[in-house]
Amino acid sequence: MRAALTEFLGKPSKPREDGLGEWIWNGHRFYLRVEPGEFVSLAVEPLRKVSRTASLALIRKRTQANVSRKKNGDVMVENIPVVYQGPKRYCGPAVFERCMRYLEIPADMYELAAGSGTTVDRGTMIDDLLDAARPEIRKHGASIKIIHGQPNWEDIERTINLGLPLVWAMHATPEYRQRVRSRMAHRVQAESVDEWKAALDQELKTAEKLPDTESFRHVMLIVGYNRQTREIAVSDTTRRGAKPVWLTLREMLEITQPGLTVISPF
Repeated sequence: MRAALTEFLGKPSKPREDGLGEWIWNGHRFYLRVEPGEFVSLAVEPLRKVSRTASLALIRKRTQANVSRKKNGDVMVENIPVVYQGPKRYCGPAVFERCMRYLEIPADMYELAAGSGTTVDRGTMIDDLLDAARPEIRKHGASIKIIHGQPNWEDIERTINLGLPLVWAMHATPEYRQRVRSRMAHRVQAESVDEWKAALDQELKTAEKLPDTESFRHVMLIVGYNRQTREIAVSDTTRRGAKPVWLTLREMLEITQPGLTVISPF
């Protein structure tokens, strides 16, 4: 691939010791990287010089405009880029790429995986991922906000109302996946929010506590809420184009890991 790029674009503008390269061509930067046994990545991004202050102001307006409010009480953050993590354990890097690209910060899950030590066997450690992403996030005027402790309704609602998704580390057990799959089929068929709330309350009376098995560690995005039903909408990276699914705050707390993370332009 390096030879083909060099033939088309000329010699790399920034020679690299690892034999790969970076090319500038026609107002774009091409960046080739290879991690043996993990991935081959070619990133292409425009060379734009925009006032950081002006850019942040526009992004803030755009995020707030992305908040949709439906008649049934669902409040959602729309237009978040979709990233598919594939068969690798790249849920953390994929989620961070989604959040960064949503704020027009260049990001690639393979770069984030390499920078954070994420591998197929090891998976992702959030602290390492934060260290890998922080320089690029700060470079574009944004910041990383950590919400410590157990997730709570007030923090989730306030953040979603700003048009920002929240990074959620959790345990995606088979019991969790089966429950939300089964529930979504009934949720979309409910004729009113009152009908759905009554059915949901009845189900929760006999529902067993979800197990929080450590071996099913996973990272997802919180993208919405419904105050009337006390439900949270979450979005996954394990399926292409998967729509958000809903679970209650009570269930969320049963399978959560401590803390939430927000990449914010505010």
